[in-house]
Amino acid sequence: MAEDKVVQMKEVYKPKIIDDFQLAGLAAETILPGKEGKVIQKMFTSSLDEHFPLFATQLLSPIIGTDPGSFLNSLLVLIKPNNKAYVYQKFPFGVTIIPKNPVEPYRAVFKNNLADIIAVFFQDIVIDLNPEDGDRIVWLFRENWHFGLFFDLSGNLNGRSTLNEMGACYRRLAYLSEYLFLENGSNFKPMVEDGWFPFVAIINDGMEKVQLYYQEGGKYPSIL
Repeated sequence: MAEDKVVQMKEVYKPKIIDDFQLAGLAAETILPGKEGKVIQKMFTSSLDEHFPLFATQLLSPIIGTDPGSFLNSLLVLIKPNNKAYVYQKFPFGVTIIPKNPVEPYRAVFKNNLADIIAVFFQDIVIDLNPEDGDRIVWLFRENWHFGLFFDLSGNLNGRSTLNEMGACYRRLAYLSEYLFLENGSNFKPMVEDGWFPFVAIINDGMEKVQLYYQEGGKYPSIL
């Protein structure tokens, strides 16, 4: 009975398979036959970029077989060294974190206890879809009202370090408002001078109040 349930759960993750998928990247410029030209093989972009719809459509349409812009929210594509592609629209997903306080096994984890997100993974008790060395990968995700798109089509992928890189991409959108706020030089310098750096203690737990304080020019200190 347990084996039957595992088989049923694997069916949920059943991929579309493309037998000979030789996707190598996106052209960075017009390339004429017999001439040199640049091809982007590794990149992260998001819907914050005005060119995102073009990048996403050109990269994902050959995979899905149609324009994905009206329905696709997430996608994981693993292309093996033999060019066999596995296309998942449903897949396990998790994050590797650094907590502020200890967390026991199989206990709920709350956002205000997250000090940092350092990696992602695509694995559960049924299936392991983490990329292996030499794979090529395309990952589309949606987080915090924005889309992110990561791809590495170089063929030189290192599985473990790639999960860390993808974690940084995911973290960027998961904490988008905090990143945009801190990247504003007029906010960052006074926060450092006031002793808030490295900000870990207030991420997910009071950061909104701190942002409001500095955005208002320190007019309302009582919010802290």
